[in-house]
Order: sequence, then C-alpha cells, then structure tokens
Amino acid sequence: MGKTKVSDLLRNYYASMKPTKIIWYELPGRKLKATWEVGPRGWENYGLKESDIDPIQQWCTQNRCGKRISFDTFIFKEDKQITMFLLRWSS
Repeated sequence: MGKTKVSDLLRNYYASMKPTKIIWYELPGRKLKATWEVGPRGWENYGLKESDIDPIQQWCTQNRCGKRISFDTFIFKEDKQITMFLLRWSS
C-alpha cells in the first residue's frame, strides 16, 4: 500500500470518529458545558476537538452572545442569550 492510500484510510477513519451530537449541560452561573454523543461505532474514548468548538466560539463573538471561558464551557450575561445559543447550537 502506498503512502497516499494509507493517508486516505487514516483521514477517513478519523473523519468517521466525529461526534454526531454535542450535548449542552447547564452549570451554575449561566454557564453551558459541552459534552458529546459518539457516532454509531461507539468510540467512547473520543472527545471534542478544537475544530468542533471553534465555529461555536466564532458565532458567539459575531452575535455577542456568550463568551468561551474554557475549552468546552461558555458563560452568558442573560437567560435570553442562553436561549438564543441553544436554539442555534442544540441538535
């Protein structure tokens, strides 16, 4: 097998491990924390990557709706911001 085929196989393998759904849990102090539901193959050790969270952070910045305070946690000033966020980012 050539390098290209191996690279393609690895790329497809890792692409298939993306979370199928991000689940948001409310924390005290108007905070939401992201967790995930894994794909049909059930890789329990897989987690969220920066590339999963970056679009959410960009949306928050553009819409002035919440602020990222850690890798997977966002904080909000008002309850209506949480509602707006969940309407956009809940699956």
